[in-house]
Amino acid sequence: MKKVYSTHSSSDDGNDTDISMSNKQEQTAATWKDVIVFFYFLPYMVAFFTIWYYLNHNMLMFLWLFYVVAPVLDIVSPVDNENLSKNLSKAYEKDKRFLIPLYTMYFIDFFIYFWSIYQVSNNNFYGLVDQITLLLAVVHSANINMVVGHELMHRRQLVHKVFGTLAYSKVLYSHFFIEHVKGHHKNIATPLDPASSKIGENLYSFVFKSFFGSYKSVWKYETKRLEKKQVSGLAGLLRNRLVIFNIAHF
Repeated sequence: MKKVYSTHSSSDDGNDTDISMSNKQEQTAATWKDVIVFFYFLPYMVAFFTIWYYLNHNMLMFLWLFYVVAPVLDIVSPVDNENLSKNLSKAYEKDKRFLIPLYTMYFIDFFIYFWSIYQVSNNNFYGLVDQITLLLAVVHSANINMVVGHELMHRRQLVHKVFGTLAYSKVLYSHFFIEHVKGHHKNIATPLDPASSKIGENLYSFVFKSFFGSYKSVWKYETKRLEKKQVSGLAGLLRNRLVIFNIAHF
């Protein structure tokens, strides 16, 4: 990546002269090293199953790893303050290799989701405390996959949008596909956006507002969309995607 430094020096005639220099050849394409960085979730997944099989299902150890070890590593690790150049950013967007870590995490999370249901259904977690610790551990995988789903929703190809929506369907939040693209991106940082917090707003107040506000926002959007198509009544209700998503959830 190119770094340009501009300095001003006084010449004999009193005029300032711009001196630009490049300390590195500009990178024009992503390398495998750039792609591998996005497999950061794999150590967590390995730790999850290692703790499960070799530490007597003690998911509290996983939570220590996530809430203590990970933050400490984040503090002591070097900070990357560089942004991609415009050319490299476009190259990243077109490079299909970045889909590998995306879909790897995507299917790992779905596996963990059904694996956890299987374990609880077979009474491998006997007490309430054990079940809660398992839930908290599994939630971290789901959180990472929400980021994956968000990325896939923004892809142009329909297949990626479908997979991205399914990621949110797993947590009964499929309408995020509509609200995020049609609502949040349009109304961000305004009172019309339930996903934008006010200055100093309480976290729990914001979560409540964001959750229910997104449903309200999508309902308004779908109502206007169907009105333009002159579809109303029962037919309009059955073509309302918010209704369709929640029927699918059920």
